[in-house]
Amino acid sequence: AHASYSQCRDFVVSAKYGLGVLEDPCWYFQTTYSEFGICFSFNFLPADQLLRPTIDTDT
Repeated sequence: AHASYSQCRDFVVSAKYGLGVLEDPCWYFQTTYSEFGICFSFNFLPADQLLRPTIDTDT
C-alpha cells in the first residue's frame, strides 16, 4: 500500500457521502503535507485548484 494510504487508515475511521457510508474512505481522500502536518482532504477538485478565485470552464 502507498504510504499516504497507510497513514490515512491510521486516522480516518469512517466517512459518509450523501446517504451512504464509504466502504474504504481512504481511496477517496487526498493527502497533502503542510507546515501544520498531514491533511487528508475529500474534494472533487485537485489541490492546485482549491484556492483559485475562479475555475476555468472553457476547457
